[in-house]
Amino acid sequence: MKVVLIQGIDDRKFRIEPETSEIKNLDGLQDLIKDTVSKALDAADMIWKQFPDFKQITLDTTTDEERKLMAMASRAKGGN
Repeated sequence: MKVVLIQGIDDRKFRIEPETSEIKNLDGLQDLIKDTVSKALDAADMIWKQFPDFKQITLDTTTDEERKLMAMASRAKGGN
């Protein structure tokens, strides 16, 4: 899951991009989002405290290589 956190002038915003496999498990998705976003906010607070000049932080639980491998496996199985 990718979490993008944005430090605005008066507020903070976040955007989440769950993986397809995470969306398929709807029963656990809400808890996964809550847990991942909570950890991401904690991490962003630490980063912004030390490096306030950064305005956007992207945290991802999957590497680009893993994402590519999952896409290749999905195509091989006849998926997207």
